[in-house]
This record gives sequence, structure tokens and C-alpha cells, in this order.
Amino acid sequence: MSTVLVTGGTGVIGSWVTRRLLETGAKVVTFSRHPDITLIRNVVPDVAIATGDMLDLPSIVSTMKAHNVGRVIHMATTLIDPLEANPFMGYRGNVEGAMTIFEACRFMEVKRLVFISTKGVYAPAQGEYGNPICKPIDEDYAKAPMTVYGATKLFAENMALSYNRIYGLDVVVLRFSSTYGPGKGARHGYTALYSAIIEGALSGQPFRIAEDIDLKDDMVYVKDIAAAVVKACFAEGLQHRIFHIGSGRVETARRLIDVLILVLGSVPIEVVPRSVGAKTLNRLIYDISRARQELGYEPEYHLEKAVDDYIQTLRQVKNTV
Repeated sequence: MSTVLVTGGTGVIGSWVTRRLLETGAKVVTFSRHPDITLIRNVVPDVAIATGDMLDLPSIVSTMKAHNVGRVIHMATTLIDPLEANPFMGYRGNVEGAMTIFEACRFMEVKRLVFISTKGVYAPAQGEYGNPICKPIDEDYAKAPMTVYGATKLFAENMALSYNRIYGLDVVVLRFSSTYGPGKGARHGYTALYSAIIEGALSGQPFRIAEDIDLKDDMVYVKDIAAAVVKACFAEGLQHRIFHIGSGRVETARRLIDVLILVLGSVPIEVVPRSVGAKTLNRLIYDISRARQELGYEPEYHLEKAVDDYIQTLRQVKNTV
């Protein structure tokens, strides 16, 4: 069996993709500059962990050759806050890094490349698509990134599709909705609102939220994401190249807090007014029917189940670090 290369495969989301691949019996090699095995500690013996620069084409190709890589999942990325602080370096990481992966995949004639993208490629939700109506958007919704992160992802998406058109590279693009999962609260800045709420509540330390907690959003848990990514890696007979990966549900931060109170008894969370000009999420509700029909994707983790799993996972990680 050929191996699946997962760039960023030890990260907050990538680690669950790595785990899910192993569960299917796939061989996995991860590739990143500074791998952190915290979230895959108990499966490390089953994973080949390669270290390297995402801009180093020879290193990536050598890794692919050494491990007989047949499929690639490109999850490694520079996140929003560092990108806004240094757009040029962010461009190198997200655009040049993606192009390096595309070129390696072309050269090595991989069977499938899954490119991970974001709701950040879309224009802000307005009218019937915004709160409180929140009509679900499909994959053709207007593109107008409001962050450097979104701009780099949209560019890379288009280049991935160009590699498909010019070279026949089998590409699948997945656009995630608002994601949450163990470890994200401490690593992903203001986009990790829901993870920050959960991890803040579990820590027992006072936590302040400067957001409207009644705004509706599409919150998808990391284990549902992992299932979708693995399905996209192996699905056959696809009619489309771009898919929404969301929860199929409408939730709010208030309901998340209510669930945490039921589980933990009480949470030291204070909601405060949002300061003028503060960053906020682009809340969009996804139509995931295309992923359901073509990938066989069906979210399993409703909010209560996700919160319970999240808390149990964090406790397990704490006990093994």
C-alpha cells in the first residue's frame, strides 16, 4: 500500500487526520518544520515523522520517494495572526509552500492531493446569509477574502485547480467552517473562540469573551473534519473539486457555554463588550450537501458529544505529557 503524506500532520487538526488514516490501515508520514507529537503521542510508533521546510522541494520529493507516497494531504499553514503581522512571510508560507507541494505532487505523479482551505475565502456574510437569518451558502458563494490568510488560501486554491487543468493532478479542495478541537485554544488566536471557551472553562481560570455570544455559526469538531479529509483522500467518481466541510448544524457560543455548565457544573466566563475595531469571526452557515453526496461525509459530533470528547481528550493529553 502506498503511503499518505500529511503536511502539518502533528498539528491541532492534522493530528486527528493522522490518527484517522491509521485507523483505516493507511501508512502515514507527516512533514513539518517543527513537529509536536503531543496530540499523537500514543501512535507515534506507527507514524513516520519527517522534518523539513515546506519551501524545500528536493526535501519534500525525497521524503515522498523514501516512503512511497501515493497521496498527499496538505494541511500545513501559516495562521491568521502571524499573516496579518507579516504578510510577506505569510505569503511565502501559504502560497509558495502550497506551490512547492503542488509541484512535488506533479513530479511524483501522486494519485490524489487534498488541499485544505477555509471559509476565509468568502465575502462577509450579509443580508439573508448573515445573522440572524443565516441562509446556508454553497461553494459558489461570493469570494472576497478580508484577511491575508483568506487571500493566500484563495490564490492557492486557484493554483491547485490550475495544476489539475494543466497537468491532470487529481485535486480536492476542502473549505472548513469554524473549527474547534483540543489544543486549538492556545494556538490559533481569535479564530479559536470556541476552543478558547472550552479550554478556559476546563482550566477553571476566569475567562472573558468580548463577542456577541448569540450570533449563529457553523462549528465543526476536529474528529468530523478528520473523517471528511480521509474520505476526500480516497473517494472515487467525484463530480466536483471543491467541498464544504461543516457541521450541518447552527450553533452559538451561548449554547456552547450552556453545555459546558451542564458538564462542569459552573464556568468562570464573563461576557464583556467588544471593543471598536476588534477582530471577529466571519460567521457563515454551510450547505454541506455536496460533501454528503460525493464524499459520503456525515458529521457525527453534535455539540454535546463534541464537548464531552474534547474534555476527555484534554484530560488524557494532560495525563500523558
